[in-house]
Amino acid sequence: MTFELDGARRIGALQEDRVVPLDDVATDMLGLLNGADAALDAASTVLDRAANSILLSDVRLCAPICAPPQVLGIGRNYMRKPEDVRHRGKQVWFSNSPSSIVGHGEPIVVPASAPSVDYEGELAVVIGREAHDIRGEDEAHAVIAGFTVANDVTNHDWLSQSPTVMLAKSYTGNSPIGPWLVTRDEIPDPYALRIRTWVNDELRQDGTTADMLNRITQQIEHLTEHLTLMPGDVIMTGTPAGTGNRMDPPRFLVPGDVVRIEIEGIGVLENPVVAGRKR
Repeated sequence: MTFELDGARRIGALQEDRVVPLDDVATDMLGLLNGADAALDAASTVLDRAANSILLSDVRLCAPICAPPQVLGIGRNYMRKPEDVRHRGKQVWFSNSPSSIVGHGEPIVVPASAPSVDYEGELAVVIGREAHDIRGEDEAHAVIAGFTVANDVTNHDWLSQSPTVMLAKSYTGNSPIGPWLVTRDEIPDPYALRIRTWVNDELRQDGTTADMLNRITQQIEHLTEHLTLMPGDVIMTGTPAGTGNRMDPPRFLVPGDVVRIEIEGIGVLENPVVAGRKR
C-alpha cells in the first residue's frame, strides 16, 4: 500500500490491522515494482521480521500507484445481456490521464458544467514488469504485479461532446483506485471475483469477473501487440451491469453521494462525491 503519515508518503504492507513500513525496500510503489522479484523478496523479509508497525487507523491511505505511467481501460467487456456476446474478441481501448488517479477516501468531483457523472466498479490490474509482444496465458500472467479495486468514473456529458473518450475519463478525481495492491499470488482465480457497487446504501452493481468477455490475459496480449506496458501501468478491465446511465431514467452521481465498491479477496474502495467549482 501507499500511505501518508505525518505529512510523509510511504509504502508498506498490511498485516491484519497494522501497516509494516517498507522504507528499506523502496521509496514508492513504482520503485518496488521496478525492483521486480528481488524487491518483493526483500519486502517479504521485512514482513517476516515486522519489527516496526503502525495501526492502519493512524494512516491515510493513498492510491497504491499514485502516478502510474499509463492508465488504460477497456469498454464493453462484460456480458450484460445475451447479445453482448458479439463483443467477445473485440477490444475497444481508451486511456485515462494518470493525473485523474486518486485514492480511497478522496473525492469524486462533479463539474458544474458537466454534471452527468457515473460510477463503474472494476477490477484493476497493475503491471509488474516491462511487457511487449506477450503471447499466451503464462506470459501474460507473469507480467501482472497484482490487483486493486477501481472506479472508472465516466462523465457522459463530455462523452457525448468529444470525439474521444479521454476527456470523459480524465477529470481529476475520475479514477479512484485502492485501497491497496494485492499481489497476484493472493488471487488464485481472477475470473471468480464478485464485484459490488453501492451508491449510499443502495446496491447498484452486483456482478462477477466470470462475465468478462475478454480475459485479462487476452487484454494484455492484445495491448502488447501494439504498445509496451511498463511497471506501474494500470489496466481497468471493464464494469458489470448496473451503471447509472443504463437506468431509466439515468441516475447519475450528485454531490453528497458516497460510492462504495467491494471486490472479494481485495477490499473496499469508498469515495465521497463533491461539487466542482463553478466557472
